[in-house]
Amino acid sequence: MLSTAQAGAAASELHAPFLTSLVATVRDEVASCSERAYTDLPAGDAVSLLGLQGGMAELRSIAEERVWQIVGDKVVFNDGNAIDGSGLAAIPSLQMIHNCFIYAKELERIV
Repeated sequence: MLSTAQAGAAASELHAPFLTSLVATVRDEVASCSERAYTDLPAGDAVSLLGLQGGMAELRSIAEERVWQIVGDKVVFNDGNAIDGSGLAAIPSLQMIHNCFIYAKELERIV
């Protein structure tokens, strides 16, 4: 991932603010995807995945903003999803079935 320092070394000084903003946006999206995909992640992998040049200090800052916990050498994500005993996010299957029935009834009524 492009670091903030590399964004400052853009081809033109006009590109630097854009690249800095782009780096922040991509990092935010990677962080959002990571907290949905994993229950926890080794801290070194999180630093690498997010392209953090500041290492653990920068990771702690991001963890504080996103309400993650750093436990030992792991980042534990708190995304608010219900987690069952297997570590997988619970799928609200009854709600999905209910919504499908409502959609089917509405389509039948329309047709």
